[in-house]
Amino acid sequence: MKNPLNLLLACLLCSSFMFAQDALDGKVFRIKAVSEKANGRCLDADAGTLGRNGTKIQLWDCHSAAGPNQDWLFEKVGDNTYLIKSQVSPTNVIALDAHAAEMNTNGGKVQLWTTHGGANQQWLVKPNGNGTYRISSVAPKAGGRSLDADSHNGMNGTKVQLWSQNGNPVQSWALIESRNGRPVQAATNVAEGKTATQSTTAYNSPASNAVNGNTSGRYSRSASSNDITHTSDANGSWWQVDLGEVYDIEKIVIWNRTDDCCWDRLQNFYVTAWAFPIAGNIKEGYGTSGPHSFTSGSHPSMTINTEFVGRYIRVWLDNDTKPLSLAEVQVFGVPIRK
Repeated sequence: MKNPLNLLLACLLCSSFMFAQDALDGKVFRIKAVSEKANGRCLDADAGTLGRNGTKIQLWDCHSAAGPNQDWLFEKVGDNTYLIKSQVSPTNVIALDAHAAEMNTNGGKVQLWTTHGGANQQWLVKPNGNGTYRISSVAPKAGGRSLDADSHNGMNGTKVQLWSQNGNPVQSWALIESRNGRPVQAATNVAEGKTATQSTTAYNSPASNAVNGNTSGRYSRSASSNDITHTSDANGSWWQVDLGEVYDIEKIVIWNRTDDCCWDRLQNFYVTAWAFPIAGNIKEGYGTSGPHSFTSGSHPSMTINTEFVGRYIRVWLDNDTKPLSLAEVQVFGVPIRK
């Protein structure tokens, strides 16, 4: 006779498997680009052509307030396969659609169309392994082509198209759960205690001092009471933190030195965020903000508001042989859905 307890456990496990909630199904997301030129811009239904079939899909700066043309409802129709419905309609009657006549061509149009649930409105959403996703058409005619941000652009209005899968960042997308146009989860400082590095180290002032939670900004010859980072005098000095995973970054707060000698060194600096390792100091693209400068020693912090998506955050000086010295770097972000 079978053990009743074993039968009960088996039943419970079976039920858990059958009714496990899909991570995406029924949720609303903002879909953000993570490519070099378009980092942080949102998948956007062109407001100028809303209300009719064929509405253009593009990249645009993410709205700071509610913007239903940047909110997308995922509705599961199969294994890792979804209809992606625009929230510009309260009844979810329009969906992301691969243009039937162009889906077999690189550069094929992606648009909004009345929901019919056909293969050209079904999208395979697969994780890339770093927290981002690849979104591909399941229509046989599309040959597995993926949502792709035109790599020649990156500005507002960048074309979102179908393109053969190539593994490039232009085909990687971050999904940030949204409610009324804003992330569901509150942003917190995700940099403290993470691994930090810098181009060089001088005056016994390691990179880790900028992620230790101390914003006092004073230098001391004693390592136990020294609260700053410091590089040597070198061209293009930089400091960087690895957040450990990809985040939707709301703001970055830079804390400067507060001792009288050196607060004014932090001039013409840039901040870069990217989902992939940063190979160098790059002014354009990769989620770069700047130049920024501190203008007073009495205001030790600067807040840089962003819509970037990134794992690696770099603060750097451009063609300047001054040392880079920081008190603290706080990165306020929300983990992107995995």
